[in-house]
Amino acid sequence: MPQEIALFKEFTVEEMLQFFGSIYKMQKNEINRRIEHFIEIFKLPEKERKISELSGRQQRLVSIAVTMIHRPSLLILDEPTVGVDSLLRCQMWQYLNKLCKDEGQYELIIIRLRAFLKSLYFDFPYFCCFFKKL
Repeated sequence: MPQEIALFKEFTVEEMLQFFGSIYKMQKNEINRRIEHFIEIFKLPEKERKISELSGRQQRLVSIAVTMIHRPSLLILDEPTVGVDSLLRCQMWQYLNKLCKDEGQYELIIIRLRAFLKSLYFDFPYFCCFFKKL
């Protein structure tokens, strides 16, 4: 996921996620399940809203969902929580941690804010280690 927002402004949230899910040859019912999952986890806006109508924060959340729609085995995110409020930021990091630990998904997160991680009570060496399958 790039740091800059790279979404089609004329699509709705649902169309955007369906488009990228179809690129990865996902079944429509699986795409719809993932959309509902991300609406719940990331508090995405209504799926009928156009990307052009969303705030920068909401567009960033849709970008993260687009990046994760197909359950990649390697996930590279460049400062994924920039512009996201602190409560949702913490929820996102907990979700990513859960993916790595509980679901065995490999992830690599590129982040430049070491002090920020410490503020969330993550021990930085541990945080780097959980990117490997535990």
